[in-house]
Amino acid sequence: MATVRMFTDLNIKAERVMEEIANALALAEQIQLTLVSEELPEWKKRQQMACIGGPHDTCLEQLQSRFTVVAECLQQIRQQLKKVQELN
Repeated sequence: MATVRMFTDLNIKAERVMEEIANALALAEQIQLTLVSEELPEWKKRQQMACIGGPHDTCLEQLQSRFTVVAECLQQIRQQLKKVQELN
């Protein structure tokens, strides 16, 4: 009986982890979409303006760091998924 209960508890916890991972993936997708559809075009526009004599606010570091953070989060989620898979 204790083994069945422990197995059930483990399954419930695994489902919770999967729900949290799904939430994190949805959030990462939203952030990525914002970066690609809003931030990147704005940077391109600033870059074009700088080429024709506009202000030189074309620093790519902030945009690059945001993409890097999203990629690192996705990598961590991938590792967590592997651990959950190992449990099953």
